[in-house]
Amino acid sequence: FSEVQTLAITDALTGIFNRRHFYHLAEQEVKRSIRYGKPLSLIIADLDYFKKINDTYGHPVGDQVLVEVASRITEVIRNADILGRYGGEEFVLLLPETDLENAKILAERVRKSISELSIRVDQREVRITISLGIACLDQGVTSLDSLLQFSDQALYQAKNNGRNRVSTFSRENE
Repeated sequence: FSEVQTLAITDALTGIFNRRHFYHLAEQEVKRSIRYGKPLSLIIADLDYFKKINDTYGHPVGDQVLVEVASRITEVIRNADILGRYGGEEFVLLLPETDLENAKILAERVRKSISELSIRVDQREVRITISLGIACLDQGVTSLDSLLQFSDQALYQAKNNGRNRVSTFSRENE
């Protein structure tokens, strides 16, 4: 039973939480943070030019990259942080009791760690970078949906500004 339960909440490839379970946990954290007035940040991270890796090396190598990235992010974050696979090459991180400044520090550690990652494939080295967008609960961001939406906007800003960077949502971005 516990094995079936684990399979139901984790992404089969990476072993981190799947999107559905991430949403479940994140909704609870958002409610808790609002109720107790605690800071909460959310990061959406997207691998840069991931399609090129799949096209160049094949999907098994792309899968290997996703597994390595999930593992590397897991090493960098705290036990209280919630990591999930959001989409194909997108990851989402919920950071309880974390304000914007500390979320930026953690996001930068993730970015740096991924940029240092080297995966060996047939005597060749595969390198990857990651872009990250951050939003925090505040007066205008009061739900999981808005946190996701505004983190996504910040992610697009990071992509548009050259990739391999961290961007934060601010009202000026709207």
